Amino acid sequence: NTEDMFENVPQSLRVIADDETVTRLLPAGVKVEDPTPAAPQAGKAAAADESASRPHQQETKAGAKAAAKEQAAPTVPAAPKPAEKPAEKLAEKPAEKLAEMPAEKPAEKPAEKPVEKPARCGWHFIEDEDELVIDGELPDWSAQPAQEGEASERQLPPWYHLRDRIFTVTARPGAKARTCRNMFADCRILENIKLDALDTSEVRDMTGMFRSCSSLINVFLYKLDVSNVRQMRGVFENCSELRTVDISKWDVSSVEDFRRFFRGCGVLDTLYLNHWQTADDARTDEFFACCGDCENVILECHDMNIIREARKVDMWI
Repeated sequence: NTEDMFENVPQSLRVIADDETVTRLLPAGVKVEDPTPAAPQAGKAAAADESASRPHQQETKAGAKAAAKEQAAPTVPAAPKPAEKPAEKLAEKPAEKLAEMPAEKPAEKPAEKPVEKPARCGWHFIEDEDELVIDGELPDWSAQPAQEGEASERQLPPWYHLRDRIFTVTARPGAKARTCRNMFADCRILENIKLDALDTSEVRDMTGMFRSCSSLINVFLYKLDVSNVRQMRGVFENCSELRTVDISKWDVSSVEDFRRFFRGCGVLDTLYLNHWQTADDARTDEFFACCGDCENVILECHDMNIIREARKVDMWI
């Protein structure tokens, strides 16, 4: 029986074997029956094998896909970090721009602009020549209140801090004074005075004008207008080197106080006071105090108040 003969043959062989092959395998005299009835069984077996192989094929496909993904993954370049690179660029760009930006011009700063000199209030000092120049209208420093504990007569001019450097004083056209109080006091190196152009027509106080100018030798100020002056106390007090003074044309008729006018001028030799006419009630106390060593002094004066003071110190007339 053909069916019995194929009982032990695997189903796969049964499917693929054809008549010719079976005829060669069968013994002589055995005929091959139509395998059609067995086809359903062979189909069932094939279906069973196919169903059994499907999970393996699905696993194989899934593994192949995973392997493909794994193989493809390394070849993909890492995506750039969008957040970091722009941040670095933003941080670098301003620094580069700041480095390339030109520094602000110092001229734009108000503090570094050419500083304009403050108003001189009518005077300036030439350092190379140690010269005080008066070329405008001066303020009235005598109107300022004296500092606490300071005598009122110590009200001082704006250049007082230069007193140890002033060698020459020059007044230029347009120079005008409202006061001469302590005007050149304590200018110890002052020697040259050129004040012919100084307008003193409104001056009322000349107290201590040249006090303690210890280097002053010759003074020619006869052109000054002193017609409104009321105070002349100590004008040349302690001018220890003063020898010649020409103030002959001064109109001193309005002066009330001449006290200590030449006090401490121990080397006087020539005084020109020709046109002086002092008021009867003018105070002339100590006009020549401490001038007792002055001998053979040429005193050109006709005012009795002044002559009386000269006799007190045995000054020759």
